[in-house]
Amino acid sequence: MKCFVRCYTGQGSGSNLIQAWERSDISHVSLVFHMHGSAQEIESIQKKGVIQHAPHKACHKQFIEYAVPLTDEQIIDAHILAMSFIGAKYDYTGVVSFLLHRTKHSKDKWFCSEFVAYILLKVGYALSRRIPWLESPESISSSYRLIAPADEIGSA
Repeated sequence: MKCFVRCYTGQGSGSNLIQAWERSDISHVSLVFHMHGSAQEIESIQKKGVIQHAPHKACHKQFIEYAVPLTDEQIIDAHILAMSFIGAKYDYTGVVSFLLHRTKHSKDKWFCSEFVAYILLKVGYALSRRIPWLESPESISSSYRLIAPADEIGSA
């Protein structure tokens, strides 16, 4: 079993705004689970909210995928928790609110980075000292707690 965080460039209608504000190419993040011979991507996206689907192929979307070093038990717990939010709405105000350092959030609505950070925090793997609703796609992609792809760390 494996868990990954995918960091997308150019994902969604607000990606240009997010990229400009964050001064980063990263505009969206999701969780990818490889379990029992199949893969699932779970994410919160504009106009759809929290959804689950087969992972996008590299040629379809541009992304960097980082490994999350979780135990099998943590992966199962993260998957169960992420699946429990399927159907929750997208948090449009949250995208702007995290810039204002809001102090609360709703479990009925999620933006992408808040969703990823929350799931990992709840299974005991915080990506930073920030509370999940203050995470951005850029802050998640630059977390030292994620394992960089082999081509980024210079190994084969």
